[in-house]
Amino acid sequence: MSLIGIDLGSSAIKVAAYSTDGRPLASARRSVPTKHTQEGHSEIDVRESREAFDSALGEVAKHTELRSDPPLAISFSSSGREVFPVAADGTPMGPCLMTADLRGDDVAAATAARRPPEEWFRLAGHVPRRMDPVNRALWWRKTRPDIAARARWFMNWHEYYSLLLTGKPVVDWSDAGAWATYDVATAGWSPELIRAGCPTSRRTHPPSGISTNRSHDGMGSRPTR
Repeated sequence: MSLIGIDLGSSAIKVAAYSTDGRPLASARRSVPTKHTQEGHSEIDVRESREAFDSALGEVAKHTELRSDPPLAISFSSSGREVFPVAADGTPMGPCLMTADLRGDDVAAATAARRPPEEWFRLAGHVPRRMDPVNRALWWRKTRPDIAARARWFMNWHEYYSLLLTGKPVVDWSDAGAWATYDVATAGWSPELIRAGCPTSRRTHPPSGISTNRSHDGMGSRPTR
């Protein structure tokens, strides 16, 4: 059986397959442009990223080495900070604002002011910053309330591609703390923290957990229903 690793980078999607004993089987790379439409802006068109993902993964999946050595698992490498709005059918509803994007400093300051730093460190491990998912979601809510109201989830890259491959929306436990509404004691979203700390809706949070569903035949992305 083989293993597939996918680097969901800010400049390219890179896919590589290896045998379980570490022998390289196949690889592919597709560029993904980061757009700087004006000073302080840095964003990626999620649709372009998805096209690159499908193309690169499709090339590796069709390789003769994988036909005779089918993949056992797929793993992602990516930043867990950047999130973007996603519809219930898996359609991206806007671009992904990258870490370098300077929009939202005012939102982050308002979030941080809700609790003393010591309390934030106890709850989330850090004081929420501009690029944290909770603040990106609140930025969308402030600047594009129409999109935020229709969004089913705000997802980062590996959450989004896990959704498209498995049909299961999840957030990794290691990323959940960046929402500042995750309760470590219950291993779930806290209604109290959502109400008192950061007024984002649980509707936009994927359930916490690990995605272990098999990907669909063909190993390309698809909208989930």
